[in-house]
Amino acid sequence: MKYVVGIGKYRVAYKKEDIIMIHALSSCVAVVFYNPKDMVGAMIHIALPNTNSRDNGPDRLFYYADTGLKRVIEELVTKYKVNMAYTEIHVIGGANSIKENDFFKIGARNLEEVRTILRSENLYFVEDSTGGNLSRTIELEMRTGNLSIKTQSLNI
Repeated sequence: MKYVVGIGKYRVAYKKEDIIMIHALSSCVAVVFYNPKDMVGAMIHIALPNTNSRDNGPDRLFYYADTGLKRVIEELVTKYKVNMAYTEIHVIGGANSIKENDFFKIGARNLEEVRTILRSENLYFVEDSTGGNLSRTIELEMRTGNLSIKTQSLNI
């Protein structure tokens, strides 16, 4: 089954035929987990770095790096019994705005928060395609663990 992960959502997959994907990732950041030993994968689509925002209700837990990422890690370990030592973790996205004077720098702030959280959890991760002025579509195939990243320029 093919699952599309929307903004502020996440998905765990554990069937060989499953594919998890995110379309048009820009300033948002995706964190992708894949454990070949346990055959479990997950993807979270983070929109903002932290809940220091006016729109931080409980239904938006996965919208923020500081609440959503920790929850996904916790669920992988407790519910799915994933050994994080054998889990490949990829960080993707965090594009810069196409505006010259981007005051908020959401992409860079998202990346920094994700890095901080993963390091605080002592988790090794790879940044596959971050920053720049790109929109990214990513896809994780559970059968192979193949992670594909397709890019398109944000500049018009």
